[in-house]
Amino acid sequence: MQIYDTVVIGAGSGGLTAAVGLRNIGKSVLLIERDQIGGECTNTGCIPSKALLHHAKSYAATVAISGQNGHTEDYRRHAFTYVRKVRADILQTETPAVLEKRGITVARGEAVFTSPRTITVAGDTYQFTTAIIATGSSPRLLTVPGLDAHDTLTNQNLFELDDVPKRTLIIGAGPIGLEMGQALRLLGSQVTIVDTGTALGKLEDPAVATVLQATFRDYGITFIPTAHIESVTNKIATIAISETGETTTVPFDKILVAIGRTPNLPSGLESATIIYDNAGIAVNRNYQTSNRHVYALGDCADRLKFTHQAD
Repeated sequence: MQIYDTVVIGAGSGGLTAAVGLRNIGKSVLLIERDQIGGECTNTGCIPSKALLHHAKSYAATVAISGQNGHTEDYRRHAFTYVRKVRADILQTETPAVLEKRGITVARGEAVFTSPRTITVAGDTYQFTTAIIATGSSPRLLTVPGLDAHDTLTNQNLFELDDVPKRTLIIGAGPIGLEMGQALRLLGSQVTIVDTGTALGKLEDPAVATVLQATFRDYGITFIPTAHIESVTNKIATIAISETGETTTVPFDKILVAIGRTPNLPSGLESATIIYDNAGIAVNRNYQTSNRHVYALGDCADRLKFTHQAD
């Protein structure tokens, strides 16, 4: 059995920061990742979304000055190619080889807790003094009668598109829906946002929501409040509006589902005596779980579920 000071589960922004920081102060670190190094932030979150926004704003600013022409159209069409290049360049600094050079051991595979102080990956067992769970979250999915999976986008496949959809229907007016709605609209897509709430950015300060509403209206983005998608037929969505009891239809080429996130939880939490539920892993204000040797960070953690203190 191999023994490490710290085992970090998840090589996204939280896990990488923890692993590098602990290694820099002399701790032996095992970093476990089942999918992509860089996690959500580098591959399907912050970095590609900001790259798309940058490209979209540059395109819109250029068109405002010079008008549309062959050069600007070529630039617009290569939006997602640009995003993938930015992502690939950053990933070069987050490879297992780079991390190994920094003294961090990288294990690829599914992490499974087997006891309060042990974990297995790909058949190998490791013992730890401290473990950090930084497994993030995944998009919450939506089942809609008639909706073809090929027409459905989340942040996990949006950035693999070859071109900007002509018509985009976005379900959800939270951060992802608003950010990508703005980018796609600036790139020429006809954007409609549907949300069960009454305002864009409902979790933000009401003053911010008012500004968002006016700004998005100026962009030409249609917002349908207090509504949900009921069904789809031949790329036409039927939208039910609860406030009025009426329905309306919205044609689309792609639907972006942005209705929230669900936590990614490692297996064997019961064996590690870690309390969790559908909202995530219960932690205190120090992000310590019910197992005093294990901490949970980011989207997989459900904060302040109890108040015990670390030893």
